[in-house]
Amino acid sequence: MNILPKFQLLATSLILLLLTSCSDEEYFEGESDPYVEYRIAVVDEKGNNLVDPANPNNILDRSVSVVYHGEEYPLESFENEIQIKNPYARTYLTTFYGIFNVTKPQHATSGPYLYVGEFDDVRDVDEFTIKWGDGMPDDVIKFKTDTKGSTKDTFKFNVTTWVNGKKHKNVTDLTIVKK
Repeated sequence: MNILPKFQLLATSLILLLLTSCSDEEYFEGESDPYVEYRIAVVDEKGNNLVDPANPNNILDRSVSVVYHGEEYPLESFENEIQIKNPYARTYLTTFYGIFNVTKPQHATSGPYLYVGEFDDVRDVDEFTIKWGDGMPDDVIKFKTDTKGSTKDTFKFNVTTWVNGKKHKNVTDLTIVKK
């Protein structure tokens, strides 16, 4: 029994598979869907950061939570910038993690903030509600995405956000002023 033809067929098939599976266009199309995540600064009327543990008037000891698709997620603290994306993964699955207070952001220009996400590529309007747990009115954040183009060079990802009914175009870094 001669196994050489079978081996040659297998080797040829593997080489063809490797040569045809590595183009940038194929990597881009459909392997990693866009997602939305929000970074929310919460300040008082004087601009004091209300999610900074160093601020004696912070809101971190209150029952802050986010409600998404009928499920409530309590505020959790996360000291460092959230690094949940694997830069080496060819496929990335969006996961909703809830709401986090990021106390030591990577970027020196920003102070502590709330992180809410991740949300799938949302074609219809979706929403989440931040409950402040202290008698302050809840904040309702609605959002919708729009994509155009199908290649790396032509692809555009737009996010429209409404905070308590006020529209913001392509903004996922928000500031909420609490009285």
